[in-house]
Amino acid sequence: MCMSIWPNWFSSPAKLPPEEETCGAIQGSPGNPACSPQVADLRLTPQHPVPKPTRSCDSAVGKARFTLTGIDPHGTATLRWHVKWTSLSSDIPAFPGITLNEGIPGRNGPVMLSLSNIWFAAVAFPVGYGSDDGNPFSSRVYKRLFLPSTGQISGSFEIPPDYVSELLKGKWYVAIHTEHNRDGELRGQLIF
Repeated sequence: MCMSIWPNWFSSPAKLPPEEETCGAIQGSPGNPACSPQVADLRLTPQHPVPKPTRSCDSAVGKARFTLTGIDPHGTATLRWHVKWTSLSSDIPAFPGITLNEGIPGRNGPVMLSLSNIWFAAVAFPVGYGSDDGNPFSSRVYKRLFLPSTGQISGSFEIPPDYVSELLKGKWYVAIHTEHNRDGELRGQLIF
């Protein structure tokens, strides 16, 4: 599986689909104009997961762009994301999948959000396909879903004010967990 199918893949930046910008200052962010989103571009590499991946391809790499837009009157912000990866050692299981974790470089932390779960719920299972109770995450089909070893996903969600504060302090990281590396094969710190 350690083969890249996109020869010039990493030369193009991760781009989010266009969306109307939300106006509003993000509190606690120095130098942020009132209508300017905070953007974080990061590179995901096999050198940063803890513990180091047991099986990884030398060419495995990923990148991501996160855009944090204005806080609404209740302190909630919108986080938009686009994650790309290539040449992983194996497929990405639906859970844990691609996660946002709380933690500083060199230390693991708890999963705060699962980007792959959000993506599967919005794209693959918008109406609870395959489940008896309408919950896509309880479905037998969902538990067998995988993302390929080369691919990309994107989405957005609202996050509460306490998460916004931690994000802006650089205390979250992105991890891509694979079948061969359940603790993570690629990782990158999310710094705005």
